[in-house]
Amino acid sequence: ASGYRTRSILAIPLMRPNGECVGVLQLINHIVPGGAVGAFGDDDRTTIASLASMAAVTIHNALLQDQLKEAQLDCIIRLSVAAEFRDDDTADHIRRISQSSALIAAALGENREFVERIQHASPMHDVGKIGIPDAILQKPGPLTPAEREIVQTHPQIGADILGDPANELIAMARDVALTHHERFDGKGYPQGLSGERIPLSGRIVGLADVFDALVSKRCYKDPVPLEEGLAAIRCEEGKHFDPRVMKAFFSRADVVLAYYGDVWRS
Repeated sequence: ASGYRTRSILAIPLMRPNGECVGVLQLINHIVPGGAVGAFGDDDRTTIASLASMAAVTIHNALLQDQLKEAQLDCIIRLSVAAEFRDDDTADHIRRISQSSALIAAALGENREFVERIQHASPMHDVGKIGIPDAILQKPGPLTPAEREIVQTHPQIGADILGDPANELIAMARDVALTHHERFDGKGYPQGLSGERIPLSGRIVGLADVFDALVSKRCYKDPVPLEEGLAAIRCEEGKHFDPRVMKAFFSRADVVLAYYGDVWRS
């Protein structure tokens, strides 16, 4: 045994403004002049109470930031579901795109902040569909050229909805909404961007979205088999898709395919 003993304690609760206790600041064995252990005095309590108050404010602010982030993510998911609800698929599509995008980003070696951000931003990719008429979105057959032009306005509508945010998450969501239909070879829409002029987030979500569309049922098509969907993606290397993003996708294809088990069982 070390012989250490607790001889004096000063414990002050850390209180939020609403009266909730979020912790305790505890000090043990006050050293008095001469080196002996003595009781904590009134001056000690006053000083430590001030430190406890500052610590409580810091914890309170951190908890508020967490609550704000949770509310922000909840709003993103609800707005995303509202957009997708008018199309064939809803929460399952959003979940798969979110999971696949995060997986690809991680396989590319992006840092944790980027991976988390794209996981939460990617559900907003089709928010612009809110501005597309139901008669077009839910049409059970091929679109006319005029209808296709209308559908191709949804990336710009989504970007306009998300505006010009200072928040990094919403800024990435705007990039994703605007650029997920661009192609690596410059033949996409709405801006005809090519190569690395397309934000990485848009290149990642674009691939995840195309694969999901291929292997999922839509009002105008049946799903293709998973292996056929993978083959279709592979054929677009350097054309529709960034080769580096495609390589990352295939490096985790086994995990991605696991997300589609329920789709095929149903």
